[in-house]
Amino acid sequence: MEKQLIANKLKDARIASGLTQKEVALSIGRPQQTIAAWETARSQPDADTLYSLLVLYNVSPNTFFGYDVMSMDVSTEERELIFTYRKLDDFAKQLLCTVAREEARRFDTPNKNNGD
Repeated sequence: MEKQLIANKLKDARIASGLTQKEVALSIGRPQQTIAAWETARSQPDADTLYSLLVLYNVSPNTFFGYDVMSMDVSTEERELIFTYRKLDDFAKQLLCTVAREEARRFDTPNKNNGD
C-alpha cells in the first residue's frame, strides 16, 4: 500500500472516530505534529504504533488494509456464516470446524456407495 493511501486512511479513520489530532497525540504519547505528518504522508507510523492507532480508531487491520470480509468475493450465505461463527464460544467454534472439515473430507473422497 502506498504512503499517500495509508496517510489518507489514517486521517479518515481518525475523523470517523471523532478524534482530533491533538486527542490522538495525547492518547498515544506522540506530538500532534507527528500525527499530522502521518496524515500528510511526510512520514509513517511504525507497525506497533499503527496497530495502536487502529485500536484507538476501532478499525480492524483487515478493514484498514482492505481485507474485510465485506469486500471479499463471498456470497451472502458465506458472510452470514462468518458473522455467526464470530458470535460462538471456543467450544462451539471447535465443534463447527470439526464438522466442516469432516464434511469437506467427505466431498474430497469419492463415494464408493454411488459407484464413484
